[in-house]
Amino acid sequence: IGMTLEKNPEVDYQDKFRGAMLGTGIGDALGRPAEGMAPWSIREEFGTITNYIPWDGWTGGPKGTLTDDTEMALCIAESIAELGKFDPADVADRFRAWVRVGRGVGSATWAACDRLHHGVPWFQSGSSSAGNGAAMRAAPIGLAAPLDMNELRRIASWSAVITHADPTAVASTIVMAYCVAHLVHTPPGRLDLDDMLRGIDEVMRGVPDPPVPLRHEDRHVTLRSRIHEVFAMRDASTPDVFALTHNGAFVVESLPAGIGAFITNHEDPERTIIEAVAGGYDADTVAAMAGALAGAYHGASAVPDRWIDDLSRLEHRRRSYPGRDGTSGLSRCPR
Repeated sequence: IGMTLEKNPEVDYQDKFRGAMLGTGIGDALGRPAEGMAPWSIREEFGTITNYIPWDGWTGGPKGTLTDDTEMALCIAESIAELGKFDPADVADRFRAWVRVGRGVGSATWAACDRLHHGVPWFQSGSSSAGNGAAMRAAPIGLAAPLDMNELRRIASWSAVITHADPTAVASTIVMAYCVAHLVHTPPGRLDLDDMLRGIDEVMRGVPDPPVPLRHEDRHVTLRSRIHEVFAMRDASTPDVFALTHNGAFVVESLPAGIGAFITNHEDPERTIIEAVAGGYDADTVAAMAGALAGAYHGASAVPDRWIDDLSRLEHRRRSYPGRDGTSGLSRCPR
């Protein structure tokens, strides 16, 4: 598409890269106890969630516990850091190894990893699912290819089809990766939302984006059209945006919801994530995506210390999965 982004000498890229990854984990961990709950139910049980809450269950854990949103993003980040490039076969192998101990693994990811386990190659393992399991882990793609948007589109597509081969899932992964890349280059306080939307349109040019039926409305929308509807509500409240998008695991709901939580609160990273969690339903994934965007824009230095200090540290976890060299793969993920 001939689209490139440019480095900005005013930007602290180390801070912003760290912010995108931390934002993913913070949103994931803050939202996990609210997953599957309606907004009114969250308010009734927790009030406004502003700090990590321990949660129960066989895959439960202490406060600040990470789930598949962050763990799969870390698998991608680890692979890129170790190999110096995005290798879909290596990423698929890490997914296959991780899934045995992963928290919150979605059905499409389970099915894809089972196929990988039985020898199906990565480019044939994905399910025909329009879930958000590919978009939620896309922050490292935007960091790995922050300049060349053809390269970003290529590796985002590869990353998606390992588990989610549906065209809308692939398109959503491209959009999420692009938004992270766009925000990484943008100094805080200087975001032009119209320019961001134009970039989304451009990076989606030629990408299959079929109309899909909505669960809560008697009509079909494309991912692009739903994103345009969200940007048109930039001056609305976040709950009003969520009333439009819903916040389910269907990616045409959750990615626009995550973008909506960010753009309606874009100069306040803390509020962005708190509002995303308060929307409920697939709260951890919506908040993970909103957190990645807020972190990419503001950097780690703008994230509240309490969220960083209490975030579950991978080196302290009581479980691991074997990496390619037989050691704990997750313990080597960049943070």
